[in-house]
Amino acid sequence: ETDARRLSQRRKEITYGKNTLGYDRYTRLVPKEKRSRQDPRTPDVTGKYSKRQFDGIVKAWRRRLHEWDPPADE
Repeated sequence: ETDARRLSQRRKEITYGKNTLGYDRYTRLVPKEKRSRQDPRTPDVTGKYSKRQFDGIVKAWRRRLHEWDPPADE
């Protein structure tokens, strides 16, 4: 993808995901070299996806990040 406006919007969506407690906890507990294929992977903002496809990828990624949210008693 090369459209500046679309890339900016995609980066903004990724930033929202990275500014969550789940993402912070995930990156602290699982070093990059220890991550498996099943672990959440940040979507590629430059990938050739329609808006709807990219939104679906981000939605799935965000749901996977919520699995890493701290327990309610923390």
